[in-house]
Amino acid sequence: MASENRNAVYTLGGKIKKLRREKGFSQLDLALETDTDKSMISRLENGLYDVPLSVLAKIADALEIPLWLLLQEGKENNIGMLVSFAAEHRKKINALPEEAVRKSVRLMKVAMDLEE
Repeated sequence: MASENRNAVYTLGGKIKKLRREKGFSQLDLALETDTDKSMISRLENGLYDVPLSVLAKIADALEIPLWLLLQEGKENNIGMLVSFAAEHRKKINALPEEAVRKSVRLMKVAMDLEE
């Protein structure tokens, strides 16, 4: 595996590990939610496995986050995408139930904290 590819996978694995722990999932919990196995989750989190996009989509669903949040690199990109999305969908966001807005705010906080 090329060094730059390994670093990208490690960063992705680090994000998954952080989000999994925040959700209160063990590696086994996440594996069961995504129809994979615990060793694959461990290898992914440690940068030892190039995961197919289909598995990443399952992981994002299990962690209840959008897939782009896993794939985005850098805090500035995450914030920029969130601001852009919010501006484009302001009317829809304002019409959301309060719990949905709270969940969205939590996701934004996670996005901003991922690279710190």
